[in-house]
Amino acid sequence: AIRFAQVAKMALIEKDYEKASHAFERVDGIVCELHGGLRPESDPELCDRFASLYNFCARKMLEANYSHSPDPIDDAILI
Repeated sequence: AIRFAQVAKMALIEKDYEKASHAFERVDGIVCELHGGLRPESDPELCDRFASLYNFCARKMLEANYSHSPDPIDDAILI
């Protein structure tokens, strides 16, 4: 997911919005899979923390995609 986020960031900087969109889709798919793999029955508190992290990253990717700004990507990657 980090690798595709970096690709999206570079594509936004280069104003290649099609490439950025494809990279964002890949990041979204990975984050959705990670979120879907959480099993709260084993450790609810830990799953809540990871869910919050995944939701934050997904929001930042959406923000970057809609604004065409690479800055929110850094927020998600640096967590």
